[in-house]
Amino acid sequence: MADLLLEAFQKVEPLVLDAQFDYPSILKVWREYDFTSQGMDRALNQKNVALQLSFEEGPTLRRLNRETPFGVLFEMFRMNLPVDYPRAVSLLGAETVEDWLRVGLLIRDQSKVQSPFNIRIYEGLYCFGDAGLSGYSNENLVLGINPTALITATVMIRQPVESALDLCTGNGFLALLASRFAKRVVGTDISLRCLNLARFNAAINGIQNIEWRQGSWFSPVAGEKFDLITCNPPFVLSPETKYVFRDANVGGEGITAQLSQSYPAYLRQNGFGVLIGNWATKPKGDWAEPPRRWFNQKKVDVALLRGSKEDAQDYAYHWLNPHYVGRPTELEKAVDRWLEHFREQQIEEISFAAILIRQRDAEQHGFVTYEVSRDEARHMPCSEQMLHIFHTFDLLNNNQDNARLLALRLVPSPSVMVEQQMSFVDGMFQFRQAKIYTTKGLQFEDILDANELAYFGLFDGQRTIQEVIQEMAAALEQPFDAVLKPGLEMAQRWLFRSYLAPSEGWN
Repeated sequence: MADLLLEAFQKVEPLVLDAQFDYPSILKVWREYDFTSQGMDRALNQKNVALQLSFEEGPTLRRLNRETPFGVLFEMFRMNLPVDYPRAVSLLGAETVEDWLRVGLLIRDQSKVQSPFNIRIYEGLYCFGDAGLSGYSNENLVLGINPTALITATVMIRQPVESALDLCTGNGFLALLASRFAKRVVGTDISLRCLNLARFNAAINGIQNIEWRQGSWFSPVAGEKFDLITCNPPFVLSPETKYVFRDANVGGEGITAQLSQSYPAYLRQNGFGVLIGNWATKPKGDWAEPPRRWFNQKKVDVALLRGSKEDAQDYAYHWLNPHYVGRPTELEKAVDRWLEHFREQQIEEISFAAILIRQRDAEQHGFVTYEVSRDEARHMPCSEQMLHIFHTFDLLNNNQDNARLLALRLVPSPSVMVEQQMSFVDGMFQFRQAKIYTTKGLQFEDILDANELAYFGLFDGQRTIQEVIQEMAAALEQPFDAVLKPGLEMAQRWLFRSYLAPSEGWN
């Protein structure tokens, strides 16, 4: 079986695409046996099983009912274990198993069958990728739905558009997702193996509005423009070029800088671009300085969401550990090589962030930054929240003079919550602090003191901002002009963090 697996991983086009084959029938069988996201959660009594990267074999097999079609499907396509051919046939039927062998989903070695591919499911989309990072995988590995792809899916703007581009499409996951709201999608990749899996994933999901093109970066779409561009590229700041899915050996600001500055040329007016990546930052400096510079002369609004930062050593171990499982000596040599590269490049810290870009022909453009949880961003689609940010850019751009801005009426967003904390002092409860946070999408959170809480409470949709600030000035016994600037700044901050919205809507 080992030789057959290695052969499968080395094939440029490992999955058979045959116009006569009924690819959606694969999912029909799986759904019939409850091989779904919900079914997996029920079977293992856990959440998000369909996106889990790996499983502890013994405990997982004990939880499964292995004498059911679901059980054998889970072993083959989620755990990638070899299964007895007679058992697979008895539970799934000989015709089904033979069909899957014919198209390459399974390989057979005498009495065993095994899948070189792992299936993951996101919002009903079934997407295959290569089975894993260790063992038989090589430089041409095609990742399945992975954590960085999930983060891109979380923040991508999902609204009806004419056209979308998924750059570095990999297994096609983001292109498949975009096909739900874009009339036409183009997915590009330099790897023919990636495009093979992407086409197969589109076929099994019955998706027909995607065109797949082979080529490097934007070269397959030269001269074209799109309403939406997504990209989960090989962004790692490594000294290597070995792994197509990982390495981008192009200096301290990485491929993220190059792609970011290319996006505007391929976006239509009011089109959105979503990109994730790494760049080098100074431990005590402004982590957003490089993107500010990249976009300084571009006609774009930018929302920057940093999910994590790592020092050079932690970063090296993070990306190298999966490739050196059980080989500690080789791992340490690889880490030394990376750290030497980082010293040469003067890289001390690496930031990971999602960049949202909107092309807009206007005199004034916005740039706003956020610190968010990278783990939290994997399972909480927040398109509405991201649109709220860009609507705020428009609102402030259309009301630049104070008179118009002060005439606006704001109201708390439906997704905002405020919790007060009280402490028992001198025989009575006294206000300590309040926490304001969002309950939908990414969780933005701030701590309010008593004055800030009172100020927020005045935004009821009836008062104008001017009236709110006047009441706050009176309560603080200060002149209106002394409260005006900090009051406006705080109201704008709350708009950008989606705590407040215009009472009459954005239009």
